[in-house]
Amino acid sequence: MKNLFIILAILVALPCLAQQRRSIDILEDFSAKTAEAILLNFYEQDTIYLEFINPTTDYLLEKSLLKNKNYTFILYNKANSPQNIKNLLKINPSETAVKYSAIDRNRVRRDVSCESSAVKVISGKISAISIPAQSISDELTYSEALNDNSSLPNFLQATVPQKPSSFYEKIVEPAIIVSSAILTVALFFSIRSK
Repeated sequence: MKNLFIILAILVALPCLAQQRRSIDILEDFSAKTAEAILLNFYEQDTIYLEFINPTTDYLLEKSLLKNKNYTFILYNKANSPQNIKNLLKINPSETAVKYSAIDRNRVRRDVSCESSAVKVISGKISAISIPAQSISDELTYSEALNDNSSLPNFLQATVPQKPSSFYEKIVEPAIIVSSAILTVALFFSIRSK
């Protein structure tokens, strides 16, 4: 009886273990790795001014940077920030994309990629920060792809390809509908003529 409960528990847990990661979770992981790569260049500073060229698309990176408790971050604004800033980090818009492509009748390939660039200005010296591009590809079912895409912010949503029609949906269903319509009309006229 004890073994039966163990087997039942394993069978219940298996679908949870096989669940696909959402694209937004993958992009948050990419942003955390990018934030680590950026902050390695500021190991001697404790206060960093952040300037995001396009804060809408870089909100995941901004969120990952601001989670770090070892630094004091000040969002840079040219209008009300001091002129002589020692530690400025300029984040250029990241190329973040989620793309879906059909593999077969039941599966879709998902490609998630993130590429960012940044410039640091320390005491007037400008230098580029090397940030490796990150990408991942995996396979989803059509319903998983639709659910995943709907959970993304609007600027990241992609077009999920249409599920290809089967032989039954293309040929058999229309043939049944047309033949039943013909049969109905024929029966109507045969009954009426009697």
